[in-house]
Amino acid sequence: MKYNFSINELRREDVGEFEDVVTHIRWSLTGTDSEGYEGTFIGATPLEDLSQLSELTFVPYSELKEKEIISWIEEILDANEHYRQHIKDRIHESINNERLVKVAGEKDLPWLNT
Repeated sequence: MKYNFSINELRREDVGEFEDVVTHIRWSLTGTDSEGYEGTFIGATPLEDLSQLSELTFVPYSELKEKEIISWIEEILDANEHYRQHIKDRIHESINNERLVKVAGEKDLPWLNT
């Protein structure tokens, strides 16, 4: 299974002397199996402990990269293996449901084959 994160929304606010601090991330994780079936989990992650903000480590909002935001999410998931497994289970469930659905494209509609 191949997984791919997407960042859908960042909420930010001023915190102390720091402006535009990311405080909440809306994201999605899409899993694609070897047959090309996809399932997506949509998540929201608040960044509640901002006590570690410092001038040495703070990255201004305009300089943030998607890769960095994804690493924050992965770090949170690494600390909660149960939640990570829940996400993967929902993706697998979505893929299994997709396998059951048969879609007839416009050339496959039954009244066109007569």
